[in-house]
Amino acid sequence: MDGGGAPHPVCACFGRANHNSRPSPAFHIKTSFSIPSVLSLAAVALALVAQIGRPWQFYLWAGVSFGLILPLTVLVHELGHVAAARCVGTPAHSILLWPLGGLAFLGRTASPGRDLGVAIAGPLTHAPQVGVWLLVQLFSFAAIKKVWIVSYWLWPPADNVWLAITSFGVQINVSLFAFNLLLPAYPLDGGRILADLLLLCSVPVKVAAAIVVALSLGIGGGVIAYGFKLKSILTTAVGVYVVFAGFELLAATVRGLAAQHPLFDYKGSEGGNNQNPSTSPGWGHWGSGTVGGGGGGGGPGGGGGVSMVTQPPPPPPAAWAGAAAAGAPAPAAPPSRPAAQQQQPNAAMLGGYEPSAPV
Repeated sequence: MDGGGAPHPVCACFGRANHNSRPSPAFHIKTSFSIPSVLSLAAVALALVAQIGRPWQFYLWAGVSFGLILPLTVLVHELGHVAAARCVGTPAHSILLWPLGGLAFLGRTASPGRDLGVAIAGPLTHAPQVGVWLLVQLFSFAAIKKVWIVSYWLWPPADNVWLAITSFGVQINVSLFAFNLLLPAYPLDGGRILADLLLLCSVPVKVAAAIVVALSLGIGGGVIAYGFKLKSILTTAVGVYVVFAGFELLAATVRGLAAQHPLFDYKGSEGGNNQNPSTSPGWGHWGSGTVGGGGGGGGPGGGGGVSMVTQPPPPPPAAWAGAAAAGAPAPAAPPSRPAAQQQQPNAAMLGGYEPSAPV
């Protein structure tokens, strides 16, 4: 999720966030001791606690899988968004890893077509990743079990920890690919892809926003129910995150500000804040599936996040109209505030975390 003003995440669980600051050549990954990093450590601890009462092999498997493989998988996903963004001339500022996935902080893309490429790039990184894991798994089974097979299903850690780790690598990549690409819910990559496709088909922004809101609330509610069924805290949290982002988009749509929402605000859009093409409006999700996602017009890859809506300027004082009617010169307009002050980011999705320096 970048410089002068507070950035706004756009991609869910995996996702990308939009940035309200000047583009910076510096790029780094958030590794500071912050609320998201503490929560990420807590998520790993939770995975370890879930193994209480089981053999030691389960602890080793959980530590390596959730403490190393999952973060690296999410990082590669977000780097896919970053690489695609830079290929189309969109600034990339930072990546934040947090318990629900990853967030790439990017600037605004120039058009829905270019944003579509950025959004798809994150999930597509799982194809080569799963290919590597399948090869590792194939040769691991051949060396350990003397049989040439691969499996999507998790191998029992008590039987062989390494085979369980390789099957986790396969499973998590297939799951994140499907979750981010096939679920058309904002702020997941699938939601950004759907929004871009609707705009490319000349669907009005208000109609596209209504479609995305309906699907996001429905899918988010389904994920919450599924999380309760599995008794999974993280799955339930992802569903809550999607519902929250859906309601945020709904609020912007009801107020007639959908075109200024990070999901629909592009450099060349008519309804967006285009006064400074080098900055993005104020995030929504760009993150990756467990962690969200991808790019977007003006704001989780992939990819998850909070979005900000730029408020329209207030109408001129009545004194101006009266002076003009009387033929007298109108009083000078008050100096406008900097764009960073006009935009109030919503960082609730990040637990109040608002990075202030570009990464």
